[in-house]
This record gives sequence, structure tokens and C-alpha cells, in this order.
Amino acid sequence: GRVVITGADAGVGLELARLFSQHPKVRMLLGCRQAPKLSQKLLEKASAGEEPYCFPRAFCLTLELLDFESTQSFAKEAHKFLAESNRPGLRLLINNAGIKITERDTKGQPPPRTKYGLSETWQTNFLSPFLITELIAKLRENAGPGVLN
Repeated sequence: GRVVITGADAGVGLELARLFSQHPKVRMLLGCRQAPKLSQKLLEKASAGEEPYCFPRAFCLTLELLDFESTQSFAKEAHKFLAESNRPGLRLLINNAGIKITERDTKGQPPPRTKYGLSETWQTNFLSPFLITELIAKLRENAGPGVLN
């Protein structure tokens, strides 16, 4: 099946990608803030002999959730990725990416805003994942629950 994971360049998203990569029938689309950096990180780990981080059936794509244009572009590329092969469709969407901005981070200043005038936390953690889900949800296979936020 096909799996889409956002925030796959570190932490939980990277570990989920590692786990899914161990299943030979799974192909992944990994949404990363900096896809080239993830690709380089994976190559370095593989060359260091860390086999579990070699993702032969994964495609890394830049996804900046602070930018709705990037989010829409990611969804368009997801459509292409999910339409490939004789069994198109999406088995699982994992909206893992997120940020947390505290008062300590802003040193008493108002929280940062996106170019759309929205709170960075609101857009990254809620609005952009909702947009991704809406834009690619119709590609979900009839396989029961398949969106994890």
C-alpha cells in the first residue's frame, strides 16, 4: 500500500518511515521541511551501515506547512505519486508534522504569524494538515480508518 507521512525528516515521522520501509509492499511519500537534507541524511546513515534508515521505496518531497502554496503543491505531487502503478490509491495518511511556540520562544512578543496573517502554530498544526487531508482524502482506498493526525 501507499503511505504519506508529513514531518518525516526527524523524530516520530522519521521513525515511522523507518518502520514502514521494512515492509516490502509499502511505498512512501515523505513530506519534509527540507527534502534534500533528509535525502542526504539517509544517504549518510546508509553509508555508515545503518541499514534500517535506507528507504528504497520512498520519495521525499519538500513540504512547508507555513505556506499554503507549498501544501497545495505537495498535495498535487501526492496525487501523481498515488496514481502510479496498477494499484493506485492511499492506504494511510499520517499528518505528523507540527510545531510548538511558547512565550519563552517569543520572549514576550506576540507569536509569529505566517504571510497569511495566521498564527504559525495554528497554520502548521491544524490548517495545513486539514488542507492536505481534504486535497488527497478522495484517493483513500476503502480500507477503514486511514488518517492519523
